[in-house]
Amino acid sequence: MAAWLLIGVGMAFFVWGVIRALRGKAHTHTHTHSPTGTHVHEHDHSGSHMHVHESKVKRITPWVLFTIFIFGPCESLIPLMLVAWASSGFAGAVLVATAFSATTVLTVLAATAALLSGLSWMPTRGLDRWSTAVAGASLVLCGV
Repeated sequence: MAAWLLIGVGMAFFVWGVIRALRGKAHTHTHTHSPTGTHVHEHDHSGSHMHVHESKVKRITPWVLFTIFIFGPCESLIPLMLVAWASSGFAGAVLVATAFSATTVLTVLAATAALLSGLSWMPTRGLDRWSTAVAGASLVLCGV
C-alpha cells in the first residue's frame, strides 16, 4: 500500500511540477515579518531567490516527514524484533531495535551529507523551477 501511495502521490507531483515549469509564469510569495506585517512579491525563477524571513506560520513539513517515516523501512524491524525476543528475550529485542534505529539514522545522515556535498559544486541555477517535478519523480522511483 505504501509503494502505491508513493507512486500515486509522486505522479501527481511530477505532472503538477512539469505543468508549472512549462508555464514559466511568475508566481507570488507572501512573507510575514514580525514588526512590519506581510508583503507579497513575484518572481519567475530566472534568477536566484534568497529571501529569508522570520515566520511563525505553521509548516506541514514535519507531518509529511512523519508520514514518510511511518511508511518507511521499519516494517522489517517487527519480524527481527520477534526473532530476537524469542531467542534472547527482552534484552535481545531492545538490542535489535537500538542497532536498527542507529543504523537507519546514520545511513540517512550519511546519504544526505553525501548528496549535499555532491550537489554543492553543481550549477543548479535555473533548475529550481523543475524542483517539484524532480521531487515527484523521486517519489515515483522510491515507490517502484
